[in-house]
Amino acid sequence: TKQRTLAGVEPGALGIYLTRLVDPVLVNLAILPDQSVADPVFNDLLGLLGAETVLYSGKNPLSGTDSGQSLSALHRLVDQQPGIYLVTYSDLLSGVRSQAFERTVLKVGSTYSFQEIEARLEAFGFTRERFVVEPGTFAVRGGIVDFFPGESEHPLRLDFFGNQLESARRFEPETQRSISDLTEVIFFNQKPFSKVTTGTLLDLIPPGINLFIYRQAFEGKELGEAAIRIYNRLINKN
Repeated sequence: TKQRTLAGVEPGALGIYLTRLVDPVLVNLAILPDQSVADPVFNDLLGLLGAETVLYSGKNPLSGTDSGQSLSALHRLVDQQPGIYLVTYSDLLSGVRSQAFERTVLKVGSTYSFQEIEARLEAFGFTRERFVVEPGTFAVRGGIVDFFPGESEHPLRLDFFGNQLESARRFEPETQRSISDLTEVIFFNQKPFSKVTTGTLLDLIPPGINLFIYRQAFEGKELGEAAIRIYNRLINKN
């Protein structure tokens, strides 16, 4: 793991500065004091390197992002997929649910308990609505379950005949038209951060990645102490 502490750089110039240090074919993690710093840095990097490369993960999405993108970034980071990831001190030290990376896999043609799927969606943080329009919601009508995983670009429709999953497809919420058929559906917990936890996001940071810890000239006691805790734990971890 390469670990660097960045100081003496104005937040407004940090995005451009980072482009000279990161390697987009590796896993790079930039740890920033708070969202007021993360927001402009994220948008600068986004404009320079693109949305496929630059990702943010945290409890509260940045402007221009949503919770689904944040969730997807979290999974990609833990899976060590190349990119430039941004997190804040507080989110890195936040608790993560023990079920944060559990997944449910449903295969077309297989038999499932309809009630158990509803319960699983609720346990994974989906909110029941009359219609599915927003990420993180689900709806049930007869033998049809619509739900919108945050990490997906489109909602999904499960069509049951009794307890058998007869078909699965992506669809357009505005027109209800099918986009593509699926043979398998995978969905994750939509709310990985929690006060009831078994660890923190920092515990899940994989070894062997490029780390950049940014410290402002005047960060205050609380942010300073958080930066030291993060630095010491990363040193012990690697």
